[in-house]
Amino acid sequence: MLLALLFCIQAVAQEKSTEKDYAKNPLWIAMIDNPNTNYFEALKAYEIYFKANKMPEEPEELAHVKTKKGTQREVPPSRNLTKEELAQKEAEQELALQVKRFKRWKREVLPFVQEDGRILTADEQIKVWEEVSGKSRNGK
Repeated sequence: MLLALLFCIQAVAQEKSTEKDYAKNPLWIAMIDNPNTNYFEALKAYEIYFKANKMPEEPEELAHVKTKKGTQREVPPSRNLTKEELAQKEAEQELALQVKRFKRWKREVLPFVQEDGRILTADEQIKVWEEVSGKSRNGK
């Protein structure tokens, strides 16, 4: 079900979105997967979404429990949740992971953002890296 939601979000994100769309749907998730995304538009979508929605807490760590056979398995810390509560908790944790992913993406692409918000392609990024590393070696 979550996978279907992500596909829907990506389809909507490819269309020209409004601030109303940004507030209702986490379109920024699909935007960071699109190499043609405008950096400033993705930031805008993220910020508008979290002005309208609660920022999720950090995902809970899974507890390790030893079984009778001596092996360990991961068990979520809250076992007495209803199916609906569990589904909501999983969705919140997934959103929290996407927030972490967004922050990492933002940090990684920032050096390659152009004035108009375009992010250099992978090939362009490699050329920049080669120029910078070549100059530092030749400059010694």
